[in-house]
Amino acid sequence: MSQPADFGDSLLPDGPAYSFKKVLSGTVFVILTWNQREETRRCLASLEAAGYDLGRVVLWDNGSADGTGELVQSEFPGVVYHHSAANLGVASGRNAA
Repeated sequence: MSQPADFGDSLLPDGPAYSFKKVLSGTVFVILTWNQREETRRCLASLEAAGYDLGRVVLWDNGSADGTGELVQSEFPGVVYHHSAANLGVASGRNAA
């Protein structure tokens, strides 16, 4: 019988008491949106309620015309926000962000 591959140690600490928040403390969230004002609000509010630093959130707006930018800048000023002049599509928008 063959042995399973050894992929090294897990990045997650052992035991039931570890915190994903602690593991993700160095994570930057990249969020792509296009004309999803209310969904974007709920997403950012959820991250904020969970205690994540919104200064570690990059929001790439793929050319929204529904007020998403105004909402983000007024309600979540810590978010790194960029409004693209054109909708680059999903893959190119994520790559640009």
